[in-house]
Amino acid sequence: MHDSLQIEEIAANWLSRRDGECWSVADQVELNVWLEAATAHRVAYIRLDAAWRRARRLKALAVHVPPDEVPPSDKWTASSSAVE
Repeated sequence: MHDSLQIEEIAANWLSRRDGECWSVADQVELNVWLEAATAHRVAYIRLDAAWRRARRLKALAVHVPPDEVPPSDKWTASSSAVE
């Protein structure tokens, strides 16, 4: 059995893979199997996914970019976080 830190690391890896360009149906099946294997897997994945989505929305709001778009790197500064 994995400890909680290992489970969170695996969940983070799944999230990273899911957001990549090469995500496939087979990947989704493999993720579903991992999620169904233990409640701790599902909890870690859901918690990290929620944090990831919030962080992306906050970054997008800070530079007035829609949530599904990545802001240009020149906008990733502390000064861009001010709300107009």
